[in-house]
Amino acid sequence: TEAKRWIEEIGMRGALEHERREGREPRDVSKEFLGYDIVSPGTGETRYIEVKAFATTGPLELTPHEWQMARRLGNQYWIYVVENALSEPRLTAIRDPAATLPRPQEVVDVVKVVVRDWKDKSRKEISG
Repeated sequence: TEAKRWIEEIGMRGALEHERREGREPRDVSKEFLGYDIVSPGTGETRYIEVKAFATTGPLELTPHEWQMARRLGNQYWIYVVENALSEPRLTAIRDPAATLPRPQEVVDVVKVVVRDWKDKSRKEISG
């Protein structure tokens, strides 16, 4: 939805501004599907940052790919949570979420359409 995109944009802007204030040179890579939204090199470290933004607050939802990258990159992976994005944005930085956050609850949602009786309903059989 439009509101969700606006909230995400505010979150990204806040995270990028935060990184610049800290003396790093962040780059938005969110359209590249890398498992994080920002690559932010600085003195002595590069941060790989996933940004999650909320109108108010809520549970963190990560894709399996984001969680895999968090586990793989360890200390270099950060989640920047931007709460109250529409009123008073507040950024919380979580370093190495795979090691520091409580064990996540995995939700398996497979979306597919299953047509079981297709043979009974087919109009015409073609044999070759």
